[in-house]
Amino acid sequence: MLDQIATAVGVKKAVALTAFIGAMVATLIGPKRAWRDRAISFIVGFAAAVYLTHPAVAYFELKAEDYENGVAFMLGCFAMAIADKVLHLIRDIDLSAFSSIFKKGK
Repeated sequence: MLDQIATAVGVKKAVALTAFIGAMVATLIGPKRAWRDRAISFIVGFAAAVYLTHPAVAYFELKAEDYENGVAFMLGCFAMAIADKVLHLIRDIDLSAFSSIFKKGK
């Protein structure tokens, strides 16, 4: 099944697996939040790792064969942490401060 998914999205099976493991580890050791938040963070971490591994390896001029899986694991862990922070920032925005900007007549 992982073969079919990896082929469908155009990534290597090993990268998809290590990205999955990285996102799973971050989910398990991360702060305990609502199930929905953890699921969203996991999906974001996994997707970011799968699609950003190759560009990250190329940007840092690493030998793709040697470091690609490690980069996928790290991106899976850290992309999820960044997604958690973004979710919290969105929830903490005080929209009432912006409402005065859009009121007419002022």
